Amino acid sequence: MNHEFTKKQIVITSICLGCIFIGVITFASILYINRIGKVAVTVKYAPYSAEVTLNNQKLQNDAINYIKPGEYQLKITHPDFAAQTTNITINNDTEYLFGLLEATTEHGKKIIEEYAQEFYEVQGLAGMLANQYGEQQREEYPILKQLPLKNSLYSIGYTYNDQNPTITIGTYSVTAIDSAIEKLKSIATTVNDTVIHYNIKINEFDNLLEGKIQTNDNTDPLSFLKEALQENNFQIQTGKQTNNHYYTNIITGSEEQYTIVTYKIILVQKNDSWHVVGTPYPILTKYNTPDIPDEILQAANNFNG
Repeated sequence: MNHEFTKKQIVITSICLGCIFIGVITFASILYINRIGKVAVTVKYAPYSAEVTLNNQKLQNDAINYIKPGEYQLKITHPDFAAQTTNITINNDTEYLFGLLEATTEHGKKIIEEYAQEFYEVQGLAGMLANQYGEQQREEYPILKQLPLKNSLYSIGYTYNDQNPTITIGTYSVTAIDSAIEKLKSIATTVNDTVIHYNIKINEFDNLLEGKIQTNDNTDPLSFLKEALQENNFQIQTGKQTNNHYYTNIITGSEEQYTIVTYKIILVQKNDSWHVVGTPYPILTKYNTPDIPDEILQAANNFNG
């Protein structure tokens, strides 16, 4: 009798285990199917009691969510904190959605004190990602590994804007601009890089040529520039023409007043007439002189008159 009862128990137990196994496999399969084509995104908005939605669909805060790539309206709300609304893009590289809410009530301030660890976690995450992004950018943009640098004449650093680095040049006198640019070009050569693919800004720079070059009918590029700038006391060097491009230097200021600045300029020929590309600047790049072949940009930056 006991032997038969034991066999019955084994059969029932086996059936139960089989059902559980099938249930687990089914559940895992459903999860897997539901996650196909979605991106695993960790959502962390402090405080974690805040509600997070994408296109009004609630997400789990302080958790991994699986989201289809696309454009969304992101909202973060909490009764005691200022709401945040922004449009975002989820793609296959998106790993995190995170941020800190600002308290608008006394109760909100108490929440910050009581759940300070949540805010520290998000701040730590932001710091970690910033460091990772900085390292990635320095790998992609070798010049950045050599920056920042500073001496008695100028400083060269960089910032990030829209996920692209901007190299910034600061000088104590406009006469140091040429020296700073030569140093930057030298760094680029050392690390086997080129300046033309960077956005380069000179801080507090008054561009004397902006809006000063007027169109005219001269078919010779040097004559075109001389007529365009005839009312200004600028020195225009005889440049070089390569097919339908002409590049040269325009020198402004005076040595006596320590205001010498060398501007680079490129003209392009269209239907027997010349046109200025972008705005003349002490160094030319893809950003301030668009749609120009790399070799022309390089030649213009290296042109010494």
